Amino acid sequence: MAVMCLLCGCARRDNFLENANFQKWKNMPEGWSLEGEATVKKAGANGVELYSKAGGTPFLYQRIKLGRGNRGRPLTLAAWVKSDSPGGAVIEYSDRKGNDVKSGAHPGDGEWHLLKVIVRAPETLDTVEFRI
Repeated sequence: MAVMCLLCGCARRDNFLENANFQKWKNMPEGWSLEGEATVKKAGANGVELYSKAGGTPFLYQRIKLGRGNRGRPLTLAAWVKSDSPGGAVIEYSDRKGNDVKSGAHPGDGEWHLLKVIVRAPETLDTVEFRI
């Protein structure tokens, strides 16, 4: 079973993500959805743990409405990630039209690593998706 622990300390005013620091919870972090089979648990004040079965590739995601003023603007998605499964954790941007950009994979050494993706917001779409 792969264990992935994520921490996103992004509470800046220009952050598009709702509940980016994972502080608001019900059964899982508010504003985030789960794709795939996994157990999601709160980890400390600002973290989330995602436990998947061997071979599974579940992820948390959030769809973001960018608005006209942000079209063409550079977007950065970054998260501190800790994993004991080599290649078991990435962060990803998607426009849901086949244009997906992934970070480099976590090495699975059980240490914290900053994973980051920088993309330019599409000129013609208002909604994009961030995945962890």
